[in-house]
Amino acid sequence: MNTELVVAHYREDIAWLDQVPAGVTVIVYEKFAYSKTRTYGAYFLPNVGRDVHTHITHMSLRYDCLADVTFFVQGHPFDRSRFTTSLLGGTVPAPYMEYGTDVYYEQAQNAVMERAWRLVFNEPWRPATSYLCCLFHATRAAIQANDRPFYRRLQSYLERGAEDIAAESWPYIIERMWWRIFHALPPVKWEMSAAGLTIRL
Repeated sequence: MNTELVVAHYREDIAWLDQVPAGVTVIVYEKFAYSKTRTYGAYFLPNVGRDVHTHITHMSLRYDCLADVTFFVQGHPFDRSRFTTSLLGGTVPAPYMEYGTDVYYEQAQNAVMERAWRLVFNEPWRPATSYLCCLFHATRAAIQANDRPFYRRLQSYLERGAEDIAAESWPYIIERMWWRIFHALPPVKWEMSAAGLTIRL
């Protein structure tokens, strides 16, 4: 099983990448226009759509050559997070799992989410509690459960907006959709124990 680590970087200190286990491929996407970052062969992207845009862009660009498992993180992924570099390179207990610790309790009524959900999935909105911070892993199969045009469409929403919803709002909307995008149960919770990573539903 091969593993990739995708880092959405904007001026953070990424010296922690030196602790990434051997054999894990690191891909850094840089969004700070004046950055001198060349470590790990950083790819430069326009500074739009926050880290969500970075992750969606990777799924679109690398759709045909995704790793078996990809971890998607921010430049400093350790605040409000259970992510550690020790999670990389081993087996994962689920096709998709979030690592943020900030819990978002969805409201029963949210006209913007209802419109966005129907636009993205063509189905009625399914409110669910979710973890924020945009830190997660997904298997190739979970990502490819949607076709490449699906991710390109999300990219366009993040860059230009859609359905009278401003582009600036879409990162926060999609962050609450990850579990549905990857066909996971809402929500997937997990905890670390002496036995390793386990899932709690």
